[in-house]
Amino acid sequence: MNNNNNNKNNNKNNNFLIKRQKKLVFIRILIYGLLIFLISLIVYSNSLEGEFCFDDQFAIVNNKDVIGYNDEQSGTDSSTIGIPNTMDSMRDDEIFKEKTDYYGGGYDDDEIIPMKKFSIAYEYFSKLLSHDFWGQDITKMDSHKSYRPLTTLSFKFNFITSGFKLDSESFHLTNVFLHSIVSVYIFFISLLIFKPINFSNNNNNNNNNNNNNNNNNNNNNNNNKKVEEQQEEDDNDYNENKNKTSYLLKLLGVDEFCCFLTSLLFSLHPIHTEAVSGIVGRAELLCTLFLMISLLSFLKCCSVNSTHWGYFFLSIFSLIFSTLSKETGFCLVFILPITDFLLVQYPNYKKQQQQQQKNKKSTYSSSPLSLMFLVRTIIISIVGFIFIYIRKLITVNMVLDNFRMLENPIAREPVLLTRVLSLMNLHSRYLWLLIYPMNLSADWSFNCIPLIKDISNPLNIFSILAYSIIFFSLIYYFIKIEFFTIIFKSFITLKNLIIKNKKQQKRYNKEEDDDEDEENENNNNNKNKPEYYNSILWCILFGIISFLPSSNIFFYVGTAIGERLLYIPSIAYCLLLSRFLTLPLIYLSNKNYNNNDNNNNNNNSNNNVNNNNNKYQITIENSNKTETNNSNTTKKRINKNSTSSSTSPSLISNSNSKKLNNNNNNNNNNNNNNNNLKESKIYKVYLILLILIIILLSSFYSIKTWQRNEDWKDEASLFLSALKVCPNSAKVQYNVGILYRRTKEWDKSIEHFNRAREILPDYCDVDYFYALTLINKNGDYNQAKPYLTKSMNCRYTQIRSLEAINEIMTFLLNSDPDNPMLLADWANYEKELQPVNSAMHFHKAALIHNNQGDKKLAVQLLKESLNSLSRVNDTMLNKKSIERDKRIINELYCQDYIWLSAVYFDLQDNDQSVKTLNYIYDHCKHFKKIWNEGLLSLVNLKLYALKNDKSGKLPSVNEILLIRTQMSQIKDKEYKLGSTQFLAQYAQNYESVDFSKAVQLYEKLLSISPDPSSYYNHLPLLRLSWYYKNIKKDQSQFEKYSKQLKSNLIFDNDLKKLFSEL
Repeated sequence: MNNNNNNKNNNKNNNFLIKRQKKLVFIRILIYGLLIFLISLIVYSNSLEGEFCFDDQFAIVNNKDVIGYNDEQSGTDSSTIGIPNTMDSMRDDEIFKEKTDYYGGGYDDDEIIPMKKFSIAYEYFSKLLSHDFWGQDITKMDSHKSYRPLTTLSFKFNFITSGFKLDSESFHLTNVFLHSIVSVYIFFISLLIFKPINFSNNNNNNNNNNNNNNNNNNNNNNNNKKVEEQQEEDDNDYNENKNKTSYLLKLLGVDEFCCFLTSLLFSLHPIHTEAVSGIVGRAELLCTLFLMISLLSFLKCCSVNSTHWGYFFLSIFSLIFSTLSKETGFCLVFILPITDFLLVQYPNYKKQQQQQQKNKKSTYSSSPLSLMFLVRTIIISIVGFIFIYIRKLITVNMVLDNFRMLENPIAREPVLLTRVLSLMNLHSRYLWLLIYPMNLSADWSFNCIPLIKDISNPLNIFSILAYSIIFFSLIYYFIKIEFFTIIFKSFITLKNLIIKNKKQQKRYNKEEDDDEDEENENNNNNKNKPEYYNSILWCILFGIISFLPSSNIFFYVGTAIGERLLYIPSIAYCLLLSRFLTLPLIYLSNKNYNNNDNNNNNNNSNNNVNNNNNKYQITIENSNKTETNNSNTTKKRINKNSTSSSTSPSLISNSNSKKLNNNNNNNNNNNNNNNNLKESKIYKVYLILLILIIILLSSFYSIKTWQRNEDWKDEASLFLSALKVCPNSAKVQYNVGILYRRTKEWDKSIEHFNRAREILPDYCDVDYFYALTLINKNGDYNQAKPYLTKSMNCRYTQIRSLEAINEIMTFLLNSDPDNPMLLADWANYEKELQPVNSAMHFHKAALIHNNQGDKKLAVQLLKESLNSLSRVNDTMLNKKSIERDKRIINELYCQDYIWLSAVYFDLQDNDQSVKTLNYIYDHCKHFKKIWNEGLLSLVNLKLYALKNDKSGKLPSVNEILLIRTQMSQIKDKEYKLGSTQFLAQYAQNYESVDFSKAVQLYEKLLSISPDPSSYYNHLPLLRLSWYYKNIKKDQSQFEKYSKQLKSNLIFDNDLKKLFSEL
């Protein structure tokens, strides 16, 4: 009884110790998380002073989705801005300051009624959801196709909370905070990933084996001896649980340290500075944050045969939010099923396998992959397909294909071999940046990493090495987890469920039994060795899958190398590095535990032998007692003597065997103790070495990250640091040249611009700044003119070039206002973007040339003005004043034509002059002054043409009627009277040619001369009466016109004569 009480007390103490250790583990985890958060904040604290750099200008400063849609405040339309390829380096610090302060108005809540607030919010979100990351219409062909509304919304949140100002510090603080949170999440996700498989099960196996042995012994024992055996068993269990607890705590300590090391390396890794210190990297941070939440929720919801649907759908929504933060988040559609397979299904499969080994028999088992695994995978797949379909509807085109060779030269390389070799080299460089992040650059564009065009290039060795490491690692770990066996068994099970073939099932069971027997023999030596094959394989697959969207394998992306693209794949690298660094500690701990376990097993087996001997002795004594009770008293002594003589040898032999076993146990224990001492020394040495490695590595990472944050403080430090890493990058040389422009070091600026053009001759962006630098240095516009023209033909610099040209031309024309060449140049620059201004400048230049006597050039410029006006469409006009703008444009048309007619007249090209005046007559009635002037000129030209026509050919009736009408519309009495005379004259002229046409003219003349006493009323009546009496013989028509004649009102002698003839 005393022994039982002691055992119970020992078990209670042991349980108390375990609970206490669990509390300590929980406290340690909280401390680890807090440390990671603080370390991340500290190492990136110097990034808070940074400005908006590089792509921040496009994604934030010039993005209307962030700063607002007020057209009067917002400069040029975002739809005309090219794809972001360079920093907005045109601005000076003063201009930039004015621009950032300009958006400080915001909305006054007191002035906006709730319905209007809702309308503003609805309008904002409708635009946000139809724009790409850079603020462009995502349906357009020149859109970047990066759909990240959640990231843009976070920028908008920073903008609002900063008082509707672009405060870079608040943007940077948000980035640093998000990175710190992500680092803590990685610590927690690591705890769930790095869970050993074999340990707990193997110990259960040991316990079960001991229980089996005890059960066999109990069958041979008497009921009276069960208490003694139970006491021994409890002692063994206590010792075993004590060893298990100490090992488990040691194992958990190493795993905790491994997870802490993972998150520490991640939080400090210098490759993340672009994602954290560059504000545009917010997309990576938000995407990773939601990705971690999705993974944690998924691991929380999943068990082998059940699902917590609340956590599952939280994981699905986090997947969607991750993808709406950046497209890389969509890789969760593939990562989540892999997580289910490796971290949920596989451990269960191993447990089933070990249970079969323990029982030493095999029955037909269910599929290694549960039905719930298939259900979860199908749901995730359906969500993925629905998301792609909706994304396709929104973006029209899913993939970007309008980037230049400058950004991704591999995508524009026509030779397949060069593309493949260069792509492999690119991937090996990505891997090297993770391993040794020393040479970092904000830009890796053409020709920082030259294309590999030859198989004999030595760089191919590193590419093959990188691919080989990854490939053979995958094969190794797939084999170690018996991946192909699991898949095969799953298909067999599925097939059996479908066809229900029991014979096939039995045959499979036999084959499975044989295979398991062989596996049992192979696995006996590694019973207590903890397995991490599944978690290591998960890390490798996670790194590969998360890297695929940026790998240029399935589709090309708009950059060769981007350090921020490694933000998510680096999680896998940090997991693997920390796991392999700490794995020796676990295996050394495992050896010590196995040695102790072997000692306990040996002691237990020897105790069993001694117990059997004691039991044998007790059995003999009991039998002797039975015999003496049934025998005679005379035989008692004999039987006792015989019994004593028969039992004494066995007792002696048992005592001797007990001594031998004790000696062997002592020797084995001594050997194991010596091995434990050696291994504990190795453990301590490696632990010290590991601590030194971690200190050196974390120090290197911290210093490099701190220095790299300093590079990201402004564009000057950023691109000067990039120049050291990528001196052959055309883009880096270009941006460094811009930096020297700001400091007015013109010669250095020109030198870097020339270097950029040498690297990439088609780099049209350079021409704009090169032209400005020439003007700044020499003041020579003529020297810069060809480069300005090229810059206006470059879609990436058109807007900035035109702004600069406007300033240059305004300055030059102030000193020489009547220089038609400057005006014509200005007009040519403005043709594409500002066609109305272009037309005005062409018109003004034409008038100057006309005054100077250069008529032909004036005609040419006026035609160019008309051509510029023809480029205008409704999308170029202000919607609020579109009617007013259209009127201005029409008036410009009329002015061009009126002047064009005058110049043609001066050039004695009357036909062209009449054509232009006809346009005025038809289209310029709303502009009375121009129209009247044009009409007068038109009539005069036509009359002049008829007067000087020596062909003798009469104009058509329609032409005569048109001229008469045009003459009557002139606000001059002489022209109105002359129009009637003109009509009567040509009616008389047509009598000798075609009297029927003369009749048409007379009838028109009669209709416009209602005065019965007028000469022009009597003339048509007399001629029409004569025509119908003498030629047509139409008495009715004759009487119609003749009755209108009144002889007392005819005063003209010629008309009286005609009347008398009738």
